[in-house]
Amino acid sequence: MVTVLVASFLLPFAVTGPAIILPALTADLHASASGAQWVQNAYNAVFAATVLAMGSLADRFGRRRVLRVGIAAFALAIALAAAVVIGLGILALAGALLTAWALRTPVTEQTNRSGA
Repeated sequence: MVTVLVASFLLPFAVTGPAIILPALTADLHASASGAQWVQNAYNAVFAATVLAMGSLADRFGRRRVLRVGIAAFALAIALAAAVVIGLGILALAGALLTAWALRTPVTEQTNRSGA
């Protein structure tokens, strides 16, 4: 029962994700409205094909097992994406802090020496 509830909770995220990011994606890539529609249609076609394939696998291996594997794969993908985004954010923050530190450190005769 918990697995079905989790799947029911995650489905709207999978469906509305492209609709939320599409305006920013279109602006960043300087795409036209028809290009954005192609992106949305391609996502929907892949999503529908995946649902059909998972239905076939569920008939073969069992609904519960396939649903649990699907939820685990989705959670892993979200965790991986979050790690990448957080990692990029940490890298950007570290770069900004190092730049600020480097700009704050005065350049003197001693810091210019190569240690000889």
